[in-house]
Amino acid sequence: MFGLPYKIFVCAVGFVVAMLSVTGIYIWWKKRAALAAHVQPAPAQHAPAE
Repeated sequence: MFGLPYKIFVCAVGFVVAMLSVTGIYIWWKKRAALAAHVQPAPAQHAPAE
């Protein structure tokens, strides 16, 4: 409708949306990995000594 400049603009906006999605997933993945690295398993429960 508006020619080549409009098509380039729409393409750029679509690219920005895609990159925001990718970076959001990347940040989520890194936070998830960091939380998993800091979580330590609970100490094993030992049976009471008799």
